[in-house]
Amino acid sequence: MNKLWETSNAPPTPSTTTRPATRNHAPAVCRSCSSTAAPPSPDRDDTVYDIIRADLVARGMSPGAVQFIQDYPKPKDKRELFAACRRGEVKVLIGSSETMGTGMNVQKRATALYHVDCPWRPADLEQREGRIIRQGNQNKTVEIINIVGERSYDTTKWQTVEKKSAYIEQLRRGAIDFSEAEDIGSDDMTSSMAATKAAATGDPRYIEVVELETRLRKLNAEARAHRSDQERIKWQLHDNRTRLPILTKEIEEGREVADALTAWGELPRKQRTLTVGGRAVSFAEPAEVRKAVQTRLAHIVRDLERQPDGQHMVVEIAGAEISMGRLPVGGYAFRLTGGIVRTVDAEVVDLALGSADGGSGMVTRLTNMAADLPAAMDLHVKDRDYMVTQTEQLADKLGVPFAKTDEITRLTHLQRDAGRPRRPGELARGARREGGDQGTIGGRRHVPRVDPRPQPHPRARRRPGHDRGRAAGSHPGPDGGGREGARRTQG
Repeated sequence: MNKLWETSNAPPTPSTTTRPATRNHAPAVCRSCSSTAAPPSPDRDDTVYDIIRADLVARGMSPGAVQFIQDYPKPKDKRELFAACRRGEVKVLIGSSETMGTGMNVQKRATALYHVDCPWRPADLEQREGRIIRQGNQNKTVEIINIVGERSYDTTKWQTVEKKSAYIEQLRRGAIDFSEAEDIGSDDMTSSMAATKAAATGDPRYIEVVELETRLRKLNAEARAHRSDQERIKWQLHDNRTRLPILTKEIEEGREVADALTAWGELPRKQRTLTVGGRAVSFAEPAEVRKAVQTRLAHIVRDLERQPDGQHMVVEIAGAEISMGRLPVGGYAFRLTGGIVRTVDAEVVDLALGSADGGSGMVTRLTNMAADLPAAMDLHVKDRDYMVTQTEQLADKLGVPFAKTDEITRLTHLQRDAGRPRRPGELARGARREGGDQGTIGGRRHVPRVDPRPQPHPRARRRPGHDRGRAAGSHPGPDGGGREGARRTQG
């Protein structure tokens, strides 16, 4: 409660478009408190909502500056409430995950979000935080505060949500093994859940162990990625070294006939010839060329029906051979000297065999394919040069060891030692002496703090101003890079 009072009466971190607070007007801030606890009721005044409002009013805040979203059930009333939040007239807005979820547009002056309790679904936490970490917020930084009770049921709730979030992160990354779901954690939500759960236990050693486990998970994930990358490099090198000789041979064969094909294409059409079934046919008689190609295609189709494997010569044009084979998935593949392949559907071949127009279209298709060979050879040369360069680069990377192996070993030893009795903070001090930064989890600064005072019985009425243990955090807002650049501090 102290944190809520202090931050609600302190000016926000403004951008150039936000008016700074002065003595003549209240700071233009809006604090959101999300909870799954019982909503306010006219029949009682001891709900969490009422306790928070009573404490803030007792400290001097105007009652109108603290609002319950449940008091505004109609859409029109909600719009007026949200407008008051954006103007800075409402400083604290309290509601549930359902009532303060999608559609709540108050982020303009929002500076902090308080998770009064922990929901059972990670999506609810993300939805809550999405109300403040979004475009349109004028503040450069915002705070995310997780409130927990020391040695309470909050530990169980945060642990359950942490496990769910870790499993969901695995599915999102495609890193799930359906025989075993490994707890890989994440750089944002899951790590924060683990730290909050640790803070709720009230045991400094457990907090330090959670920090170690989080760092080890991240390093182990990097190690697995390194091993996967080494396997990918090994496979790519094998593939390149298999394909390079084939590609080089195809380039040589294509170059041998490229000049002849270019000269053939420059001839007048009536002077061109092609060879079908060992017999030269002149384009001076287009019908003869068409019939020869149709006859040859019919023989090949019958042969492929009896024996689907293999390639059968269709025509030869200026020394370049075009053969035909059947595809496993249906249709046919025409292969030209130089490794050029064109695929056609079975219907195209049937049409070529069944009509004069179809036969003439097949002749055009084959001659165009031959005419494309010189340009295709240029592309083949580029592919070969790229493959040679890639092979040299990959060969240099193959076998490079993982650079953080020693760090994993060091943290693993620290983790093993963490289980034996030791003075609070000894583990963290030892890690710092070795150059570690035990206050960092997943790239975010974590400084867990809990309220050491005894907690009341869950059914006991809470007195105004009675704080539960709390864990606070801060997020850079939209101007600071959004969730990807977020920093979350437990406190």
